[in-house]
Amino acid sequence: MKKSRKLFWITVIVLLQAVSLIGCWNRQELSSLGLVMALAIDQAPEKNKVSITVQLANPREVKQPSKTGGGGTKPVWVATNTGYSFSDALRNFVSISGRKLFYAHNQVIVIGEEAARKGVRPFMDFLSRNYQIRRTSWVVVAKGVKGARILQFQSEMEKVPAMEISSLIKAKVDASTAAGIDIHDFIEKLTGDGIEPIAGGIELTNRTQPEGGEAGKDKNEVSLTGTAVFKEDKLVGWLNKPETRGLLWILGQVNRGIIVVESPKDIKKPVALEITRASGAVAPEFRNGKLVIKIKIKEEGNLGENMSEVDVTRPGVIKTLEDEQKKVIENEIRAALKKAQKEFKTDIFGFGASVSRNYPNEWNKIKSRWSGMYPDLAVELDVATKIRQQGMVSSW
Repeated sequence: MKKSRKLFWITVIVLLQAVSLIGCWNRQELSSLGLVMALAIDQAPEKNKVSITVQLANPREVKQPSKTGGGGTKPVWVATNTGYSFSDALRNFVSISGRKLFYAHNQVIVIGEEAARKGVRPFMDFLSRNYQIRRTSWVVVAKGVKGARILQFQSEMEKVPAMEISSLIKAKVDASTAAGIDIHDFIEKLTGDGIEPIAGGIELTNRTQPEGGEAGKDKNEVSLTGTAVFKEDKLVGWLNKPETRGLLWILGQVNRGIIVVESPKDIKKPVALEITRASGAVAPEFRNGKLVIKIKIKEEGNLGENMSEVDVTRPGVIKTLEDEQKKVIENEIRAALKKAQKEFKTDIFGFGASVSRNYPNEWNKIKSRWSGMYPDLAVELDVATKIRQQGMVSSW
């Protein structure tokens, strides 16, 4: 009995040791890894090649406090490599950095405009298969420049520029001025029926140097501007800021923001209305065999700023402001519809997907003809606005 018990415990100990060894068989030291914080994809100068740029973090330098003097190592290292495929270009970085790339901390994927117009399906295939790359990494398209150039800008807010880009996207999405699209969203739309992909647009802008500013500083900064519109996997154009919010109204992705309208008594003095709650719904309907898309928007808000002398607490004034707010929302939606339906002819609103969910049998009949039907679809708008609070000051 004692021998069998002793043998049992020896077996348990041996198994535990074996499990512990298996658990760390692929452990790698941090010093041997290149921590990728951002990836940029561009069209390479060579034919049939792709150019990949990585922004690698230096963990030792990032942890240290900022240095006012020179001589310190940079917190990030940006390098570019080319290859015949995405994976080929990335694997070649070992010969440059001497480190194996580690993608688990990647924040953003930046696609150059030229590469986006040629087609992004091969890149998305790799990104969807790599288990290290987070599906929550943002996807943006560089407007007018290569994606590599975006990763080379010098951030003044964050030691790692990729973190500033990520924070910028979050802030713009929260303010309902940009579409926040990650890898999961993009691939879902790319592979789905009746809907086409979109992505945030990012570009470099010139920052005005303040008087007495430090000479020789990089005056460029990144800004999120509009929305990149795709047809299948190819970039076909851009939505501007109002058109972008028009798209977000339809998608039900307006969280908050500001709507500026004219004062009822003085059109030169604006009134700012703060969005506090909003919803958007798309409902397809067949009428006598004809498909109609109904869009219903509900918005509630508060009076954020009154630059005129009008008494905004009067019921008639509030109703006028609500009507003006409604017009702004309708104009933004119609601008987005016109651009997507008539100019780009791409269903970024998911009208087809909505038909597929609500009328699967009918969708199977029209699916093959959808690209021809979509530009001439009849769309009806139903927008309701409500101002809840006017504040403590009625007028000045």
